[in-house]
Amino acid sequence: MSIQPALIVDSRAARREFTQCQMCGKDKEHFKIKLSVCTGCRIATYCSSKCQRDNWPAHKQLCLQRRKTNEQTADMDRTVKDHNPLTHPLPSELIAELRSFTQKFNPVIFQAGINIMHMGRHLWQDVWRELVLMIFLSRLPDIQENSRPWARFKVDHVLPVPTDYVMNYTGGDDSFVQLRREREEENLANGYTGTITAMICTGCDSSDPPKMLHNVTFYGFGPHSFVAVELTPEWQKSFTENVEKMCGRPATELEASSST
Repeated sequence: MSIQPALIVDSRAARREFTQCQMCGKDKEHFKIKLSVCTGCRIATYCSSKCQRDNWPAHKQLCLQRRKTNEQTADMDRTVKDHNPLTHPLPSELIAELRSFTQKFNPVIFQAGINIMHMGRHLWQDVWRELVLMIFLSRLPDIQENSRPWARFKVDHVLPVPTDYVMNYTGGDDSFVQLRREREEENLANGYTGTITAMICTGCDSSDPPKMLHNVTFYGFGPHSFVAVELTPEWQKSFTENVEKMCGRPATELEASSST
């Protein structure tokens, strides 16, 4: 990704920079292109059928894994509805909301990831392999049906955690390991220094027992990235404030929702 200083993380232009063809890397902001979503995984995007065909050998395993995950989520939906047909939101709806949150706040997440890479790069040679950015969200109460999916959450915690913790958190999920390895190899082959791994999480109270759901995303970065974003010791505060600002919620509203 070609990011020039400085990245205005709350701008539409920044969000469009992070919406790219999975094969050629063309983004919507600079190339003014329309991207189509893979019908298999419903996540990867492509600018043409040729790019999608050319990327299939690299995308195949990830696509199949995401299809399997979608099937597992559908099974969770059926179990929840068997207990209470009126339950809302369903696990699949929560996952869709997490993906919407990720897409909306890609530049903000990237900035937070660069900050933790900056803090840790003097401690580890490949800090991006040692740390994962974890973002814990709470779904706000009394959600309006016509509200934006990405605006239905508030940030509880955003912090760097060791990769080993994430492995314990996911129960040693092989798909996470495989997905991360593939994206790291892909980004290194494309000339990036490393890969930021971010995991966006929220609780699903409708499942029995309640469990955490998550969406994982990856960002390639290089030396230019450290001058493209704001580097600050208060990056966690900046992250939360940017989310609230982009959701159109003043600080007083955030405090009120936190106390309910």
